[in-house]
Amino acid sequence: MYLLIDLDNDTVQLAEPDDTKRFHIAVAHQADPERVAALLAEHAGGRLAEGDDEHAWVSAGAVRELAAGRVGGAWSEHFDTMLQKSEAHGFYDPQAEAIKAHIEWLADEEDEGGEYPS
Repeated sequence: MYLLIDLDNDTVQLAEPDDTKRFHIAVAHQADPERVAALLAEHAGGRLAEGDDEHAWVSAGAVRELAAGRVGGAWSEHFDTMLQKSEAHGFYDPQAEAIKAHIEWLADEEDEGGEYPS
């Protein structure tokens, strides 16, 4: 699963919510860290990692809310397992209930003729 942030229309959506084996952020249509930070704060309880424009922290609760009504009954258990595994690698902070995610700047791919996820 991943957060898709579309800077053409300032939206944040959870894509592929059933895939609890991975988590990242994809930013489409521009590379604007300030707007991304604002959208993360507003829609995902998130923030860019300090001094690092390749990672951001996202609220696990916000991910649960974005997945609500779109996933099966076992999803929560699978998501919890993902968080536990992520913690062991420094990608989940249980105190803050935040997930550290890599940011994929799709605007760079657009400049090179790449395609955006659907």
